[in-house]
Amino acid sequence: MTPVEAVTTTDHDEVVRLAHQLPRPAYADGSPISLQSLLAKSRCLVPGVDAVEMLTRAVAHDRTLSDAERRVVEGDPLAVWTLLRTASSTQPVRSWADALLVAQKEHLLATFQAANGLRHLSLSTSHEADVATHSVATAVCARVLATYDDEGDANAAFVNGMFVGLGRLVMSIVLPHSYGEVLETARLTSTPLAELEEAWLGFSNVSLVSHIAQDAELDDELQVVLEHQDAHDGAAVPAGCAGQVAVVQIAQSFAELILAGDPLPRPRRLRHDPAFRLLPLLGIATKELSGVFDECRWACFDHKLTGAA
Repeated sequence: MTPVEAVTTTDHDEVVRLAHQLPRPAYADGSPISLQSLLAKSRCLVPGVDAVEMLTRAVAHDRTLSDAERRVVEGDPLAVWTLLRTASSTQPVRSWADALLVAQKEHLLATFQAANGLRHLSLSTSHEADVATHSVATAVCARVLATYDDEGDANAAFVNGMFVGLGRLVMSIVLPHSYGEVLETARLTSTPLAELEEAWLGFSNVSLVSHIAQDAELDDELQVVLEHQDAHDGAAVPAGCAGQVAVVQIAQSFAELILAGDPLPRPRRLRHDPAFRLLPLLGIATKELSGVFDECRWACFDHKLTGAA
């Protein structure tokens, strides 16, 4: 029985209680799904062939990516993650752009290709494609929002935005049907996704992506952002990272609205979204929010994530 078949209430506590009673999902061979097993499987995922070929040409000719090439690479979450992971194995890097410079300097792309091949990752279900698109849209919105943070780094914000959805992307790819039901249940019942995941799987996509970042030995600040992506109180976030956490949380809310084709809700309704409680950390006044939202919407259109701006 899947969550959607079992859960018919919209009461959050009741949804979570029923999810606790559902059988724990398992792989086809009957082995249980655990945080560590998903982490191991995530290392085997490969980026798209177009992104790898463009990175290969850039490294071979010791040049930066063109705007068109950059959009392709940035649009492939697994390519960004794998390049970051490969480069960070030799020295600390903060962003995919830094990782490309490291690759050019140390010829790491040969390792990148050998480890991952040139096999294109096919997103076989609509849930997988939706999660991947949301990852890119979040990253695009985060880069825009970072320009409003006095201490913001637009490039780092893009990487942060890409990573926050990586746990959901891995779950969607490894567990295409069962996790799709979890996503649908969260949507239909308005239950926080992480709560439903914890009740059903015993861990959340936030835990998974935090472990992925630790496994890749990425930047400490990035790990803090991932671990606190659900924190809706700036005081709960380590000093120096509150702005980055605010950027990512608001970017996720913006991306969801933009991809759904929905307008920005009125300020009174925004109070129900905890992410927007962090707006003061970015110095964005409520009356300015509509203009910022439109800027993010146009950026998503420019990246061909939406059909109309």
